[in-house]
Amino acid sequence: MFAVLIAAALLAGCRGPAWEQVPDVQAARIACAGLRASEHFGCVEEQATSRMNPDVCHLALAGLDSLCLQAVYEASVDPSICDHIYLKETAADCREWFALPESRRRWREDRQPPTAEQVAGCAAETARQEPAFRDALAAEDQSFFTLCRVLGAPDWVTGGEMTVFIYDLSDGGEIRLGFETPDWLSSAYLITTDGEQIDLLAER
Repeated sequence: MFAVLIAAALLAGCRGPAWEQVPDVQAARIACAGLRASEHFGCVEEQATSRMNPDVCHLALAGLDSLCLQAVYEASVDPSICDHIYLKETAADCREWFALPESRRRWREDRQPPTAEQVAGCAAETARQEPAFRDALAAEDQSFFTLCRVLGAPDWVTGGEMTVFIYDLSDGGEIRLGFETPDWLSSAYLITTDGEQIDLLAER
């Protein structure tokens, strides 16, 4: 009997972590097998979000599972998903995400601090009050370089075809300035703390 117990324990140890035995993980592993590294993460993320199972993100390459987990909770409508996220910091981010009003979540996309090149020449102090932006947008020259000399460096930058510079306001809102090119301001929105979107260009 003792030998049987030892054998069972050894067998359990050989099975690896519990997440490897999860059916969704096993199915995702098969679906993404053989893909190139450049395609593998996208497959794992798609499998994780479609199955709404954070455990699938274990299959992502090292350092990318946090991004996979973020995609899962942002695709979910159930705050309890945060309890199943295995990275402590990402689980905290998940709870912060669900604490936001739903309208605000739509604006929490992937954002990064601007580069030194992007903010070269900006004013040393960043504007934090909405009226400063309304005044700057009333001027004739709407290039980013002119605006940032008045408003200071943005806090964040995001976007794809259009570059969006984001300024955090002191009241918790934000200003989003979208540029097709550095000389072409195509959108300017105030996002209030309750998620309301106000088109600042339409008000000029």
